Amino acid sequence: MSGLGGSLISGVDGMLAQSAALGEISLNIANVNTTGYKAGVEQFQTIVAQQSAPKNYQWGSAVPYTKPLISVQGLVESTTTNDNLAIEGRGFFAVASSVNETTQTVNTNGETGVTRKGDFSPDKNGYLVNSAGFYLLGQVLPTASTITSSSGTTLSTASTSATTIAGLAPVQLSTGDTIGASATTEVDFGLNLPATQTSSDAPLTVGASIDDANGNSYNVTVSLSKVAGTTNTWTATITGASAGTLGNGTTDPSAVAKAFGTVSYTSNSTTLTFDSSGKIISPSGGVSLGTVSSSLGSVSPSFNFAGNSNADVPATTQYSNSFSTFAVYQNGTQGGYSTGYNISKDGLVTEQFSDGSSIPKYQIPLVNFINPDGLDAISGNFYQQSATSGAPTLYNPASEPLATIQESSLEQSTVDLATELTNMIVSERDYTANVKVVTTSDEMYQTITGMQI
Repeated sequence: MSGLGGSLISGVDGMLAQSAALGEISLNIANVNTTGYKAGVEQFQTIVAQQSAPKNYQWGSAVPYTKPLISVQGLVESTTTNDNLAIEGRGFFAVASSVNETTQTVNTNGETGVTRKGDFSPDKNGYLVNSAGFYLLGQVLPTASTITSSSGTTLSTASTSATTIAGLAPVQLSTGDTIGASATTEVDFGLNLPATQTSSDAPLTVGASIDDANGNSYNVTVSLSKVAGTTNTWTATITGASAGTLGNGTTDPSAVAKAFGTVSYTSNSTTLTFDSSGKIISPSGGVSLGTVSSSLGSVSPSFNFAGNSNADVPATTQYSNSFSTFAVYQNGTQGGYSTGYNISKDGLVTEQFSDGSSIPKYQIPLVNFINPDGLDAISGNFYQQSATSGAPTLYNPASEPLATIQESSLEQSTVDLATELTNMIVSERDYTANVKVVTTSDEMYQTITGMQI
């Protein structure tokens, strides 16, 4: 093709390319306030028509293509909605387009994928759905207590470790759940006993609230005395017990006193031994200190002074000249109703109950890709695996610090309005220049066709 014809085609292609660039710019501007939106940038690649004479003019054109910037982190802003979630770092939320709310599973005809659009809120059945209509997916966790739903059915606690999006379930935040009472089986004390204490000094006391199987609580007092003639040995004994609260929620003092009747206890002493550096040697676990009883029932927990890392209770020590109580924990519950949920930065969804207990319900994993910019983008800030993105990998934010999940926060659009307006001006001028190429080529064609032979 002649250089004149090639210049005409190149000019038209240039106009088309700048039109595509303007389309991407307008799309970015339209989504400047869209939660979790990832801006794209229009780029160009050259196509050159090869000719047999390499030194001759070669006409060509610019072909536009959109380069997605999905991996770019957006600004995270706080909101007043607890269900709003934002990711700081790498990864995506796993979501589904459709779920079966009866079986609590993803519908087989629904689509699964990932998103950074975390403006979730509960639907009428408590399932977390974002404004684009996609359901948040998580790992169902086994629970240590029996939870009953508002419909009276026991909630499923079966769980296996999911390694794929297909193994996840929709996250449901129910508001009518109740939790049954459970008796206290262990009381953990994290104390510091003064090394300067002697057997002639008054015993030290520490209290705890314990629950029976019906959810009734008792206040128990444990006394600690230095053994005569020793420097590192103490005795622990129950020296008091009284009525606490009723499991049925009754708070009237006379009704409480009547229901409990006489509260009594039996007491067994145990010996605490420390080494020369103040660390406890024995007992190394829980020991029985006796039984607390009333007209409503009885409870016989073990008492542990050696620490409980699962409950953040440190081991009891013997240092300096001061008595301190660092932590007291007991594993009984009075039973109660659901008061809400908490979502930690590690993605742990915990249901909280009126008796002060909490039950972990879901683990929200994050989904990572080797090349997130290669994902297929679909309406609603929804992405799916492609040939260039690599396979999805699920990870727990608590164990792999690639990202954290921020509760009551949203990731804003990555569109920079000033940049887009600047690009618009550049694109408009490039379009005008290509128009000039076309009009000039046309004038030259007219000159040629107007020549008289």
